[in-house]
Amino acid sequence: MSYSFIMATFNGSRYIKEAIHSVKTQISAEDEIIVVNDKSTDNTQLILEKIKSEQIKLINLPNNIGAAGARNEGLKLAKSDYVVFLDSDDLWREDIYPLINKSLTANPDIDILSGLVENFFSPEIKCQLEKRYKLPPISRGNFSASLVIKRSLVIKVGGFNPSYRERGEWIDFMSRLLICHPKIVELDIIFYSRRIHEANNSHKFKDLKSYIPALRETILRRRVKN
Repeated sequence: MSYSFIMATFNGSRYIKEAIHSVKTQISAEDEIIVVNDKSTDNTQLILEKIKSEQIKLINLPNNIGAAGARNEGLKLAKSDYVVFLDSDDLWREDIYPLINKSLTANPDIDILSGLVENFFSPEIKCQLEKRYKLPPISRGNFSASLVIKRSLVIKVGGFNPSYRERGEWIDFMSRLLICHPKIVELDIIFYSRRIHEANNSHKFKDLKSYIPALRETILRRRVKN
């Protein structure tokens, strides 16, 4: 089995080296890390260009197109059997690769391998935010890097909908995957650590209305399917 880790980033200079390192130290020679720099305005590109590895493919987009579009650009380069979408501020769990590879090698008919998510507050986060924003330390959900997805299935559903530039792209993507009735196997193992910090969208509740279009499409899609 081979794996493509697709990492879309915008102004991710603070954490991206750590994110890449969490993957690079585990994967085999057949695997690849595809980093898509979504027209960052900080020094993300400089940091990425200093990381030398044949396994890392870097795409510097000429325009900012949002996470959905950036992931699609990464998918165009992906050549592996399975894909993992790891955000540039999160961490692939140490020593998880052999367990995942063992499961998928023994059961190649699995379409989606699902694991647990460890939520953690980045050390520099403000104390008042940590008190206000409550998360279970470990959870299961259809979060990005908690899923290892067969690339052929991702291609079948057409990847991500780039019209969801800010929020909702993952809800839409998962609804289209699930309509295909994929074979899903859940493991009670932490796949990745999800960082909560001041600059990400994980704790921003003001724009919840922006999720409504994706939720509406999901409901309509299920009604048509039934």
